[in-house]
Amino acid sequence: MSPTNGGTMQEQTREERVVLDEVRALQHNARETLRALEHLSGAVNTAVRERVEQRPFAMLGAAFVAGWILGGGLSMRMLALLAAAGARAAAANALRAAEGAARGEMPEGLPDR
Repeated sequence: MSPTNGGTMQEQTREERVVLDEVRALQHNARETLRALEHLSGAVNTAVRERVEQRPFAMLGAAFVAGWILGGGLSMRMLALLAAAGARAAAANALRAAEGAARGEMPEGLPDR
């Protein structure tokens, strides 16, 4: 409030301090967020580099597919077909695992206890 609007100079100063404190808190939060994003970016960069070194052709294929999708090459109909095929494959794997568990077999890829 300004003194002309009926507020005192002391109220105005108090409100300004509150606003300045809020601005400082926002600046601090923004700096912390930027640091966290830089750390995350470095971790993602390291992980991608390791994957590329371990399996270069798989990563090349993944990059091709991502570019194709982002470039508009994937229609909604094709997406629905791929999702249905993925759901069928997941269901088949779940059924095989359940059948194996019923026989007392350990599913592949799980560590023995």
